[in-house]
Amino acid sequence: RHMGITAVEAVVTVPAQYGHTQREALIEACSAARVEVLALVTSPSAAGIAYCLTNPCKQRRTVLVCDIGASYFDFAVLSIDGGNFLSELAVGTDYVDFDQCLFRCCTQDIRERFCITLSSPAHHLPIMRLRSACELAKRKLSQWNQARVEIKGLVNDIDYSVTVSRAYFESACRAEVDALLEPVDWCLEDSGLDRGDVEVVLVGGSA
Repeated sequence: RHMGITAVEAVVTVPAQYGHTQREALIEACSAARVEVLALVTSPSAAGIAYCLTNPCKQRRTVLVCDIGASYFDFAVLSIDGGNFLSELAVGTDYVDFDQCLFRCCTQDIRERFCITLSSPAHHLPIMRLRSACELAKRKLSQWNQARVEIKGLVNDIDYSVTVSRAYFESACRAEVDALLEPVDWCLEDSGLDRGDVEVVLVGGSA
């Protein structure tokens, strides 16, 4: 409708971790909508193709696409020569819950400053409010060097407030991120590549 045409054929993107059953279900859903699936392309591969088409280069190059979401981490290694895509490796792996990293730091801060341990279900509502505040602060840290986690009357009429720097947040997530990158390094090593040999493209909501 947006393009003013009726789509009857499509190349459909899928998460890299989708298995055979999930892919078949997606094809059946498209068929029910009267759309013929010409090919299934993993989401990070599709992002890499789009990147190369919008950033053309005549020389051969290798692109590493990291697709980072709230509950997934997919990556793909693509080899491109001009406009030809020579090879592709796409992998779906574990993910980092960045909200949880900041939430964990705040609960420790609350325990040290107020001698209060937030535990569910006794503190169900305060925990939900703190998680929401952590998510908001995380988003602000994408644009600014620091953000405040601030909640009035969090528990026992205590107003909680803490300023978090981007450097501190990155440090809090470092161990999880390093573990997340291990499969990437393994794939690069298997392909005879180092990190310096690839162009890195970050996509996804958490990128």
